[in-house]
Amino acid sequence: DLRDAIAQRRVARFGYVGIASNARTERDVEGHSVFFNLGNWYLSGSCRLARGLRVFRVDRIDSVEILDDTYDLPDMAPQTTVQYQANESDERVSFTLAPDASWVVEYYPVEFEELDGGELRVTMSVADPLLAARLLLQLGDRVTNIDGVIIEETLADLRTRILTRYS
Repeated sequence: DLRDAIAQRRVARFGYVGIASNARTERDVEGHSVFFNLGNWYLSGSCRLARGLRVFRVDRIDSVEILDDTYDLPDMAPQTTVQYQANESDERVSFTLAPDASWVVEYYPVEFEELDGGELRVTMSVADPLLAARLLLQLGDRVTNIDGVIIEETLADLRTRILTRYS
């Protein structure tokens, strides 16, 4: 449906659940491309709600309606990769990764340096601290030396909420 909407230059309206906030929003998007990257399908396009270019994971779309509204495709090439662009308002966190967790630097846009023994010292920027906290929680004992006050507080809160839910 999304590819058909792009081919016909028709706006797609869909319900979308954000990965960081887990909040559902309704989006009207002038689609540019549907592509596969990093193990997932994505839709790139101009989002009317955000008033800018955005990329949406297709598996987080819960409903789709193709509208009669039409649009012109921009002159630029469509986006076909997922790449986060950090900005000054982002929270930053640094941490040390065990060698068996080095996949993080291939999957996420981070800065890193190799340490002795194959460990990596990683610095990550995120718009939402919960995104980094979820990653750090997932990594468990493969991550040490976390340095980033807001992320550390968010991680502690996330741990508490999970323990409360499953106690």
